[in-house]
Amino acid sequence: MSTPLMCAAYKGHDKIIQLLLKWNADFNIQNKNGFTPLEFAITNGYHKVVDLLLNQKKY
Repeated sequence: MSTPLMCAAYKGHDKIIQLLLKWNADFNIQNKNGFTPLEFAITNGYHKVVDLLLNQKKY
């Protein structure tokens, strides 16, 4: 199962990711195969999305 954040990261939708992160979406969540939104963004070459995800504060 994929979350909206994972889908947005996979497709490179940086504006949607900004909105989801503003709403406190879990950016460390993994899908059933162990992949995170960051890994989707890296694999697909979405550098802006990678930057957005890497700049999130971890609590």
